[in-house]
Order: sequence, then C-alpha cells, then structure tokens
Amino acid sequence: MFVPHIGSGHSIATPVAGRKWSTYCGRKCGWFCGSGYGIRSPIAALYTFYRVRKLRTEERIAALARGVNVPMEPELSQVARSRRSGILLTAAAVGWIVTFSLIGRFEHDAWIAGYFGVIPLALGVGFFIDAFLVRRDLRTS
Repeated sequence: MFVPHIGSGHSIATPVAGRKWSTYCGRKCGWFCGSGYGIRSPIAALYTFYRVRKLRTEERIAALARGVNVPMEPELSQVARSRRSGILLTAAAVGWIVTFSLIGRFEHDAWIAGYFGVIPLALGVGFFIDAFLVRRDLRTS
C-alpha cells in the first residue's frame, strides 16, 4: 500500500511498511504490459499473413517467368470452411475447458475462466451444424 506525502507538495507515492517500489510498479503497470501484448499480437499475425501471401505471389511470378506451369490452389468450399472452423473452435474450447478444470482443482476461481470455454464450443458446434446444412442443401439441388 502506498500513501502520498502529505504536506510536502509532491504527488509521488512512497512505499509503506517497507514495500518496494518495484512491487508497486509491477502490480500497477501489469495492465499496460498486457494491453501491449493484446495489441501487438494481432498486428504481428496480420504482418505474417501479408508476408506469407506476398512470398507465395513472388514465387508464383518467378515460376511463371521461367515457364513452369504452376496450378492455382483451389479454394475450399463453404462446407469445408465451416467444417474446418468447427474443428478448430471445438478443439480449442475443449482444450481451454480441460486446462482450467485441471487448474480449478487447486484454485477454485479458475473454474470461472473455464466456463468461458463454452463460447467457442458453441460456435464450433454451430459451424458443424452449418456444414451439415450446407451439404444437405447441395445434395437436394
């Protein structure tokens, strides 16, 4: 706990009962570091996606310049995309729930975080249902 100097005219907080400044700053500034990771991670993912796509395009252009016939990669159908999203979301949700249920055996508050795994689980099941319905519509038409 920190108490500001009273009457000194300074707004700098000083440690109370021998606590270190680094402990105070580490706890107080933790949100800042966490938000930095939350901002940097999507930017890094977008940049990586851009670079991989650019490299593929450059390789394709170089191969075409040498006269090599490079077939285009076929795009996935809507059924395949829904099925893939369903598999990824369901697997991530099961992993999330299992992880926090194991942690919850020792730390009861971890169960609360485990309950949030129901959201991607429901989305994954929804993608499976979508894949099934699209496949059924394609068969009837």
